[in-house]
Amino acid sequence: MLPLLLVGLLGLGFVLVAFRQPSRTSLSQPSREATGRALYQQRLQELDAELALGLLNESAHAEAVSELGLALLEDQGAPSASVAAPEPAVTSFGRGWQLSFALLFSVGVAGLYLGIGEPQADALGATSGILRQQDVEPTQLTAWQRTLEQRVAAKPDDQQSWYLLGHVHLRAQRFEPAAQAFAQAHGVALAQGQAADVNLDLYWLQARYLAARGKLDEGSQKIVKRVLEKAPNHPFILEILAMDAFRLGDYKQAVSVLNRALSGRLSPAQRATLQVGLEQARERLGTQGPGVDIRIEGLAAAPAQATLFVIARPVGGGMPFAVVRRPGPDYPGAVRLDDAVSMNPANPLSNAGEFEVLVRLSRSGGVQARPEDWQWQSEPLTLDGSADGSVNGAKPSSEPLIATLSPPTAAPVSPH
Repeated sequence: MLPLLLVGLLGLGFVLVAFRQPSRTSLSQPSREATGRALYQQRLQELDAELALGLLNESAHAEAVSELGLALLEDQGAPSASVAAPEPAVTSFGRGWQLSFALLFSVGVAGLYLGIGEPQADALGATSGILRQQDVEPTQLTAWQRTLEQRVAAKPDDQQSWYLLGHVHLRAQRFEPAAQAFAQAHGVALAQGQAADVNLDLYWLQARYLAARGKLDEGSQKIVKRVLEKAPNHPFILEILAMDAFRLGDYKQAVSVLNRALSGRLSPAQRATLQVGLEQARERLGTQGPGVDIRIEGLAAAPAQATLFVIARPVGGGMPFAVVRRPGPDYPGAVRLDDAVSMNPANPLSNAGEFEVLVRLSRSGGVQARPEDWQWQSEPLTLDGSADGSVNGAKPSSEPLIATLSPPTAAPVSPH
């Protein structure tokens, strides 16, 4: 269990840091023990990320984390202990963005006190176990709130306690105090010379967003910018931006950021959530402005581990006007290319003269064509500029383009 592991790690002291600290920090001549601990923390972050992305299921994650903890303890000469794995959460775009935050919460809070080596770490470690439970008594949260408030009052530079206090407030739906606690944790980290941490920023943004009743104020926008500088296509941040665009009625922007979010590898739950959001945004946006609809056939026989590209580009090639990218295995059967999915807002599809549509199923995942790729290409097309966004060219303006994908024809084998 997590508290037992904390007891076993107590002797390591402060040299085991929380998962939030960058793994790139190293000594010029690291000891064997320090190297082992750094590798442990790095691998733990990777396992948590793989769980969040759906690359590992709960059982495999628990087994991997347990084996990792045992290996570290054996290497450091400490007693064995097991590690409890955080329970994954399921997001839902349509019925409440609060559930999206549960995934961040479950992944982050369980790893926090793996790195604390203080005399009260075994007691405080129990907090993360309580917070991961679905049903927590309000009295328990109140008790831990008082304990943590006493600790930060006595030791205001205790970043970990500020961080965990923020999670206690979040679980109790006290969003403003949660935001203040995470802000304190952020301030302590900066005062100690640490770089801004993406995980802390995500929880801090969550608390601020909920406290502001679903609005991105100036402070939250700064956090968004900071996270996107490190992770330009972070799905959680892009989902927040999409929800803000919905709130403002800017459905073109919502389509743009959701299309961007769906271009990366996601867990099935994340992809389903974001896809629902994209469909809602498309429905509300309608066919405002010119564009081209493509219906893709032949995907039933397509390889699962590939990436679908749907591109509007100048005839013969060049910088694309609009792009939709979707990793498998859930390829969309219909795609609309318009200014909402422009590659460069300064060069939108609506400004194109003649263009062509390229549909490619890339086994490598790269945009460059390879012999093993499945590919379809349209005849030259032009947008007629009508309100319904129709095209002139390969198909009548009232019908979508039909892109039929099939495996590449094998080249004949020479007898010599």
